Amino acid sequence: MPSMTAFRAAVVQAGSVIFDQEATLDKVASLTEKAAAGDARLTVFPEAFVSGYPRGVGFGSVVGNRTLEGRDLFRRYWDSSVDVPGTAVDRLAEIAADTSQHLVIGVIEREIGTLYCTVLFFSPEGYLGKHRKLVPTPTRKAGSRDLLGELHAAPANSNVRQGGAALVRSDRGWP
Repeated sequence: MPSMTAFRAAVVQAGSVIFDQEATLDKVASLTEKAAAGDARLTVFPEAFVSGYPRGVGFGSVVGNRTLEGRDLFRRYWDSSVDVPGTAVDRLAEIAADTSQHLVIGVIEREIGTLYCTVLFFSPEGYLGKHRKLVPTPTRKAGSRDLLGELHAAPANSNVRQGGAALVRSDRGWP
């Protein structure tokens, strides 16, 4: 059996700056620096930390209708979401490198007209991979379809190197 080395992990219990990617990434940097100062080698952030979990937000949507205000709010959500690969992933890799941290963080990923809850994995050497929630939530599916045209679901995947693993709430389906 391989030997295991003990290490300290930090579990972040904080909220993001909802729909503001840049401010949330600044908060990630600050909280990761704090974890590293406490001798953590692994820092884990909540689901959807970048760009926020819109609990209770319906984006002005009911079956057959969407309000203009709801469309505008969903556009803010879309605009603050993360492209993988992209500049936010690059920034998170820099944070992991600058703090010598292994970093696990939940993001809202956008791809091909759909938003996904995704977990990203980083080591101090860079981006390791992701796990994308298998089924987009109903609101994300409805919002994406209504705002951006026909829904084109990208394949779910986990492509994490070095043995990382994660599950996202409701990963096995939506009731």
